[in-house]
Amino acid sequence: MILVKRTAEPAYLKKRAATWLLDLRTARKNKDKVLYKKIEARYRSTAVREALDKMFSGKCAYCEVVIAVVATGHIEHFRPKQKYPSLTFRWENLLLGCPTCNDGAHKGTKFPKARQNGPFIDPTREEPSKHIDFIYDPLSKLVLAKARTHRGQLVIETFGLNSRPDLLHSRTNYIRTLLAIKPEETTNQEYAELLAKARSGRTPYHAWINALGI
Repeated sequence: MILVKRTAEPAYLKKRAATWLLDLRTARKNKDKVLYKKIEARYRSTAVREALDKMFSGKCAYCEVVIAVVATGHIEHFRPKQKYPSLTFRWENLLLGCPTCNDGAHKGTKFPKARQNGPFIDPTREEPSKHIDFIYDPLSKLVLAKARTHRGQLVIETFGLNSRPDLLHSRTNYIRTLLAIKPEETTNQEYAELLAKARSGRTPYHAWINALGI
């Protein structure tokens, strides 16, 4: 996870959000579940998805994988729409998530209350590195997330940042490659370009790149 500056609300959403919310409340009041679900899905527009994709550089807000390589990104509700319906169309509540982080086995509709050591970390509102350290463990030779706070541990466990084999393999191989070529960047133009791109924040696992001083 890295801190991401939230961009301006897409005009398409800004123009329609209030009306959609009113329609949603009306359907709920009338107990029309079919219509409610249909209205609830209106946030899934191309304009919203493209805006989130640009804001997050195509990466999952939580695990930092480049989503388009293997799947279509999810428009993720930081506060789940099932529990906070008034935030269904709120731009400030929308993130880009990969299918794995957003599934029921991981985040799904979970959202801890304050008395449970605080909520998840919204990377558009606070600096994740205050809660999570991003390290290379020389013993296991894995690139890992290490909790600094209870909230950091909650995020690591919920999103499986250290327990998803494919994620661990991809992240470790990428970061170890960057660490291996770093000593030669001043003499190898190709390595220098690769490292410059990695440092730009548009490539995966930037939290580890920053923390390890790559």
